[in-house]
Amino acid sequence: MKPTASCNRTAHPRLTKPVRASPNFYTYLDNQWPQLVRVLDDGRLEVDNNRCENALRPFVLGRKAWLFSDTPAGAEASARLYGLVETAKANGCEPYAYLRRVFTDLPKATTLAEIEALLPWNVARPATQSVAV
Repeated sequence: MKPTASCNRTAHPRLTKPVRASPNFYTYLDNQWPQLVRVLDDGRLEVDNNRCENALRPFVLGRKAWLFSDTPAGAEASARLYGLVETAKANGCEPYAYLRRVFTDLPKATTLAEIEALLPWNVARPATQSVAV
């Protein structure tokens, strides 16, 4: 059987050369080795941060429309609020209800334990509450 052009090695000389890793590859692998081992040791860790980047994408796309972020203080306040919203969503909280609770209960909190109880991963959610995506 005669090989076709799509699988003929003479038509694709790059397929016949051995593939060698560049020195940059080994340097990168050596520099990232502790993180790779950590990810492999703990199955809860993710290899990438795509979920985080996808969560921030709507804010990046709309940033030109937000006039209140024209100063460093405004940008920092926005970043903190967006971080709270996305962390609440990632922990299964409905953002509006979570923020309403935090802004109501935070002024009353007097101890570190009371403040930590308001973090999204510590907030008790009803079983029927849906996860906002």
